[in-house]
Amino acid sequence: TNTKFQNATGLPAEGHYMSARDIAILARELITKHPRILEFESQREYTYNNIKQQNRNPLLGRFQGADGLKTGWTPESGYSLAGTAEQNGIRLISVVLNTASDQERLVASQELLNYGFRNFAFTQPAAKGDVLGELPVQDGKRQTVALTVSEDLKVLAPKNRENDLQLVVADEKSLTAPVEQGTEAATLLVQLDGETLLSKPLVTAEAVPRANFFVRIFRSIIAFIRGLIKRV
Repeated sequence: TNTKFQNATGLPAEGHYMSARDIAILARELITKHPRILEFESQREYTYNNIKQQNRNPLLGRFQGADGLKTGWTPESGYSLAGTAEQNGIRLISVVLNTASDQERLVASQELLNYGFRNFAFTQPAAKGDVLGELPVQDGKRQTVALTVSEDLKVLAPKNRENDLQLVVADEKSLTAPVEQGTEAATLLVQLDGETLLSKPLVTAEAVPRANFFVRIFRSIIAFIRGLIKRV
């Protein structure tokens, strides 16, 4: 992160800073964990104590799907806006800092959101039940087990680059039978140009019972013989 708070108000102070990326991350967490916040932030006006207050977010009513989020202004930081909008099931967040006027931050925010909606779309890199790898199972009736995801995966990626997505299996665990179906055994990383766009658990596609005593002994003998051959 590139954030350091020196106070709880957000007002300028020596050594107090926050990047646009960190503001976007904070906004995403707020919307994801507390979605009702948009019910309040999307109101264009409200009345309290017989005083009508106007929402200062310039995106509301001017940009399709806009329903938040937070404006800011100080002499040092200029006009800033963390905006958000949803179109066709896609929610985007824009962050604009240190513009010269309310109109300028509106235009900059509109440009960012328009760029995002034009150039990004959801794609499905893997579906529930797809075999995405396998792991060895010690003492298993079967010596390997397939890995899959427990739900269809959806990731936001640049349009026309769906075929460039890479599926990487990481954090593989050691498995010893018996293994239940649905056991978390690794992590699937969906990457584009080396950047991880999505991380999801990989689970065992089926149960693997423990092999009987004679099978385990036989495998141990074979493994011992192979070890001797390699030393020769």
